[in-house]
Amino acid sequence: MSVWYLLINLAYFLPSASSDATQTIASIDAYMQQRSCATVCFWNGDPNNSNAQDVLGIKLECCPQVTCEGNAKDACYCRRDLRDSAVSWLSTCVIHHCSNTADFSSAVSIYDEYCKDKRQVPSSLPVIKATTTIDSEQDETASDRDSGSQPTALTAASDRDSGSEATTTATMSMPSSGAVSLGPGAYLVLGFSILPLALSIVG
Repeated sequence: MSVWYLLINLAYFLPSASSDATQTIASIDAYMQQRSCATVCFWNGDPNNSNAQDVLGIKLECCPQVTCEGNAKDACYCRRDLRDSAVSWLSTCVIHHCSNTADFSSAVSIYDEYCKDKRQVPSSLPVIKATTTIDSEQDETASDRDSGSQPTALTAASDRDSGSEATTTATMSMPSSGAVSLGPGAYLVLGFSILPLALSIVG
C-alpha cells in the first residue's frame, strides 16, 4: 500500500516540477555550433551570466519581467501554439543579422530539437461524438417490414374471405322451391332414354 502511495504522489508532483523548469537551450551542442549572428536572437549576453537576457523568451512573452533575466520556463518556451511566433522571430532576426537562410534554418532546427520532448500536451483531448445509424436503420427496416406485412396479410385475408363468400354464393344458388332445375341437355338425355320404353308399349 505504501509503495502505491509513493508512486501516486511521485506521478502527481513530476508534471509540476517539469513545468517549473527553465529553458536551457544554450546547453545543447547544436546551439554552441551556431554562428554568433544567430545566437544573439536567442540570448543577449552569456547565457551563464545572470544578467543575460532571454531574447526569444521575451519575444514569446514567457518571462515574468521585461528583462527576462530568470530564463523563460520550458512550459511556455516550448508551447505548441507559440512555435509559429518563435519561427517568425528567428526568421526576422537571424536573416537580418546573418544575411542568409541557412543560419535561419539551423536556428529553427535547434529550437525544435530542444523542444521536441518538452512541448506541452493538452491534459484532455476533445471528445468526438460518433453518430450511430445502425439502430435507426434497424428501426426503419422493422418499420418497413411491419408496414409491408400488414397490407399483405390484410389482402390475403380479404381475398380469402371474398373467395369463400363467392364459393358459398355459388353453392347456395338454388331455386327457392327446393327443386333442382335441369338444363336443355338433361332433357335431351332423358328423352332418348324414355323413347325405347314408349315404342315397346305402342308395339
